[in-house]
Amino acid sequence: MKSFIGRAAAVLGVIATSVLDTLKEEKEKQRLLDSSILEVDEMTGKEFEKFL
Repeated sequence: MKSFIGRAAAVLGVIATSVLDTLKEEKEKQRLLDSSILEVDEMTGKEFEKFL
């Protein structure tokens, strides 16, 4: 039974991490979509690539 609980906790941890990562990515995408030209000028190369 302890083995099952440990595995279940691990699976829930992976799921929670995945959900949080997805939410973070969506928030970042929305921030880039809402950005103005001045914000684009301040972006790093990597941020600009994501923006495009």
